Amino acid sequence: MLAQQKKIPTLTKEQWQDIQGFVVYGYGILPYARYLFLHIEDLSKAKAWLSKLVEQITTVQQWYDHFDGNVAHNIAFTNKGVEAMRLSQSTLQTFSREFTQGVYQETRARLLGDIEDSAPEKWTVCNPKHNGTNEEVHMLLLLNANSKAALNTGMEHDLIQQLGKTVGEPSESGLYIVGDESGSTPASKKEPFGFRDGISNPWIANTRDLVLGQRKVVKERYGKEVEIGLEDDPVIKSGEFILGYENEYDQLASSPLVVNEADADLPEVDLPDMPSTVTSVKDFGRNGTYVVYRKLEQDREGFWTYMREQAEKLYGSADPDKMSWLSAKCVGRWSSGVPLAIAPDEDDPELAKKAVYERNNSLINNFHYINQGANDPIDDAVGTACPWGAHIRRNHPRDSLIDSMHNENIPARFSSSRQHRIMRRSVSWGKLADYQVNPPDFIENKGAPLEITFDHDHDYGSDEEGAGIHFFGINANIQRQFEFIMHAWSNDERFNGLFDNKDGIIGDSDEPTKDPSHMDIPRKDSYRLRLKNFPRFVHVRGASYLFMPGMAALRYMAK
Repeated sequence: MLAQQKKIPTLTKEQWQDIQGFVVYGYGILPYARYLFLHIEDLSKAKAWLSKLVEQITTVQQWYDHFDGNVAHNIAFTNKGVEAMRLSQSTLQTFSREFTQGVYQETRARLLGDIEDSAPEKWTVCNPKHNGTNEEVHMLLLLNANSKAALNTGMEHDLIQQLGKTVGEPSESGLYIVGDESGSTPASKKEPFGFRDGISNPWIANTRDLVLGQRKVVKERYGKEVEIGLEDDPVIKSGEFILGYENEYDQLASSPLVVNEADADLPEVDLPDMPSTVTSVKDFGRNGTYVVYRKLEQDREGFWTYMREQAEKLYGSADPDKMSWLSAKCVGRWSSGVPLAIAPDEDDPELAKKAVYERNNSLINNFHYINQGANDPIDDAVGTACPWGAHIRRNHPRDSLIDSMHNENIPARFSSSRQHRIMRRSVSWGKLADYQVNPPDFIENKGAPLEITFDHDHDYGSDEEGAGIHFFGINANIQRQFEFIMHAWSNDERFNGLFDNKDGIIGDSDEPTKDPSHMDIPRKDSYRLRLKNFPRFVHVRGASYLFMPGMAALRYMAK
């Protein structure tokens, strides 16, 4: 591994052309997506196909330079895929344990909450029963487009047309499709439960001209200049998301290596005291990352039925305002995206509207929970604004973890949260509910329907029953980032001093060996509310751990 390297490399702008754009950018102007899960049938043909695809891959540099294409292309590999590409055994041994073992491993599935109806053997995508068969997933080709028409055009690209259409069908590429998933992001930016999505993502150091603690005026891709705040929504070190650089522990993010191949066109690794049998070490993982994929199904009817029932029990009627308030307490934001830490008592539609119109999520994401001094209006240490168990507070606690929240050094309060961030990407699949498509001024819409109705003129391109999101989590260390968040923050009923309180949105509340999960809502000058017996609202329908290489590594694999 790279922990003993003499000097830690620094990510510079020159490296942007070697990083796949999906790692840094969310492709906001390309709301339509298609994900092709591929199996390698003929390696020599697959390598020839990959060598041509490399020239079509969208990089950070291309996107920064105002990508003007209709379709962005990116690619990643499963653990079985890197084996099928016949990388050397010495290289395979340097991938992370979590990636090598895979997401299906029994202990891992349990800590992630992939149990009962969400168990791997029930998945419709990346089912482990296919491992070792001709339906085993080796690659994931990601296509993002600015329209359905453009997405179809992207699918008609010569390289895409070379893929086999059915399992086992011979193809020019030596590959065939074993899974085909699609989705999109509605204009309202609302995920299937009706909450504005895609707001909170880290800023990756040295991928933009941003510095922790500063406010920065940046020119948005549409020509507007916006001021982003970085005090409480800070820049995270490159090595948390991109392999081969310094992480939040001031250490080198470990990366897969290529040993004794001096002619490999990959970055050199400067290791001290190498054994005499090692003539060269190359950083195969540099500028790559690990990607967590999860297909999640959301029980919209169950979610809003539960909110309606709780409103009736607590207030005597299914008042949409009360339903909206209760759901916001569970999420930590109003349906508009405004956080409770900023607007604790009622939504602030004007602030939400300003964030949308200025295309500046910093306006609703640059916040903290713990009072920072005499002139600070925020003091939510006990969770009367945003409950400790709320989805966004427990998945990104910011400055409110018990062990650090009283530290007089304010930046130090955020350190633990900074060490467990992920870069999140998602698009929705299934039929859209009316409140997602075009609610009457969606910023003001409370997002608390009494009934779920559907706009049948719109869908995410999926013929499946139900709806949900295709979730991607980008991280350099799967165990310390994604798995930690899921196990120690989302699924731990004792998170941060709570009791019998899992994440009410994504928690594994159907764990049969545990007591029912509840949700505590502290209130000022009154007793707390407790929402009892939370059902599970989000179910896993497929998952995989992936490696998304840098461009140099892709070219190496294609040789």
